[in-house]
Amino acid sequence: MARHGLEASIVAIAGSEKRLHRRHKAGARAVACVVESLEKRLFLSAGTTYVVNSLADNLPNDGSTITLREAIQAANTNKAVGDAPAGSATATDVIQFDPSLTGGTITLSGTELAITDSVQIIGLGSDRLTINANAASRIFNVTGGTDSISGIHLTNSNGSNAAVYNSTTLSLSNMIIDASHGTAAGGICNAGSITVQSSTISNNSGPASAYCGGGIYSSGSSLIVDGSLISTNAAAAGGGIGISGGTVYIDNSTIYGNTATYSNSYGGGGVYVWGGSVQIVQSTIASNQAAYLGGGVDTGVSVKLNNTVVAGNTCGASPNGATSGADAYGTFDATGDYNFIGVIDGSTNLTAAHAIYGTAAAPKDPELALKQANPPAA
Repeated sequence: MARHGLEASIVAIAGSEKRLHRRHKAGARAVACVVESLEKRLFLSAGTTYVVNSLADNLPNDGSTITLREAIQAANTNKAVGDAPAGSATATDVIQFDPSLTGGTITLSGTELAITDSVQIIGLGSDRLTINANAASRIFNVTGGTDSISGIHLTNSNGSNAAVYNSTTLSLSNMIIDASHGTAAGGICNAGSITVQSSTISNNSGPASAYCGGGIYSSGSSLIVDGSLISTNAAAAGGGIGISGGTVYIDNSTIYGNTATYSNSYGGGGVYVWGGSVQIVQSTIASNQAAYLGGGVDTGVSVKLNNTVVAGNTCGASPNGATSGADAYGTFDATGDYNFIGVIDGSTNLTAAHAIYGTAAAPKDPELALKQANPPAA
């Protein structure tokens, strides 16, 4: 289906913004974040390697079948479970999937998959393997070790915290997490250190009466979101991402079409921040909406934006009128620059030398950012 109007502009901006950043960044100090590839590092592990060959969610012990639940329990306990051999007590175990499971779905039987020791789970691809919680539990509860999960579609979670809860060190890559609901966030609840890379977090919902998050909620020591799409999630505040602490770095990502529903005192349709140290770099925050404050970003701390588009967001009527921050509300780090802000009303410190910004009376059209990212040929 063809896209029209603002939606087409925003989608095009998200794909073209790197060129805009390069044009604007001449002479600017680059901001870089180096993320070690856990997948490559952990694959060299001398731990046990499991090959899951069944879509069942049980412990069959039939002499030939290894399920995901068996493999995880063996890796956690370092003891044989059913047909899964003992995991390693000193190295990271690896769980893979037999190609015969391509296109299949593991439907959980009402109980989450708990990870308590270092493990690397390598799926077949987020379009080739699904885990469905059947609206009866969360999916992964990660509380121990240094862990990574890649290439799986997680869906239909409904339980405590989120589809994925992390309180240790976790890397998620090439994932889809969608259609899930939780008491802290629908997609991911982080109380530790987590990296979300090249993933889509969409159509999830968090609590309707507390400020946590719709797609992601992070209160832990660190959150990195790199090259990911956070879209069409909803919560009372922080429709896309809610942040209450830790060091947060969002890079090269799109936060689009999320909703904050609370109509009294806080908002953040795209991002809501009330604690931590937060940088958003080379990203697009667009077409989000808040019932109260900050359609794009609502912050209570000094968030740093660099080379980022925040435009085409909306916020509802409030006692503050235009100053409620259709795109950005709150105080930002004055050293951030090279940003495109559609409506600056309600924010401070987003008027750096190379910033482009509009006001409620004269908003900047997101199509302008697109034109600057793709200038006509001479």
